[in-house]
Amino acid sequence: MVASFAHAKMLCKIEILSGKELKKIQHGLTQILQLNVKGKFSLQFGEEDIHSKIENYLTDNYGEVGKKIHTGRSRNDQVLTALRLFSKQEIFSIWEEVLMLQIVLSVCAKV
Repeated sequence: MVASFAHAKMLCKIEILSGKELKKIQHGLTQILQLNVKGKFSLQFGEEDIHSKIENYLTDNYGEVGKKIHTGRSRNDQVLTALRLFSKQEIFSIWEEVLMLQIVLSVCAKV
């Protein structure tokens, strides 16, 4: 979702989206995040993938502007970006756990 926010800002910067359209997309993406937290935004049987679901949600709720969210971005770009962001997040989580383990080990070593 972070990538979609950034992509929308870029589309506005190069004037594919107007400022008003950017606000609509940002609002829609925020709604999607809120729905996801509540467990109300997940893929259903027959839906292609999460990227299509996001585009469909934006289009259904905000009109034609929703179709612009993926302008200049292929499905492969979207998937690769999502995987990279997920991987970075997971690596950071592991790093935090390793630091905690280091602290625990150093405390145990002093005992």
